[in-house]
Amino acid sequence: MNKLKILLAEGDVHNQHFVRKVTVDYDFTLDIAENGQVAISKLNDNEYDLVMLNLDMPVMNGFETTTYIRERMGHKSNIPIIVVACSEGVSDATKCLLLGANSYLTRPFNSRDLLSEINTLFV
Repeated sequence: MNKLKILLAEGDVHNQHFVRKVTVDYDFTLDIAENGQVAISKLNDNEYDLVMLNLDMPVMNGFETTTYIRERMGHKSNIPIIVVACSEGVSDATKCLLLGANSYLTRPFNSRDLLSEINTLFV
């Protein structure tokens, strides 16, 4: 797999560190936004291969951010999106997928789970 540039929208520092460790282990580049609004700004200004969104973020949550990306980001609206949440609820996962997310990961997950989701999108 090529070196990927990933945008992580995640407000929790512990979750940021976990994803950073996984991305470093696989030689991916990671950029972090503390909420969906910052993620949209970064996505406007930079090129990424993948967006990972926490469902529960301040300012602009994962549902809102996914909708914004899919409906308003022009040529960037097709970027793969993995939504990450604590909820195992089928309704949250279904809603994310219906809004256009490509995948839904439930916490806790490990590095193999994350890499498996990434591989599914890029292999």
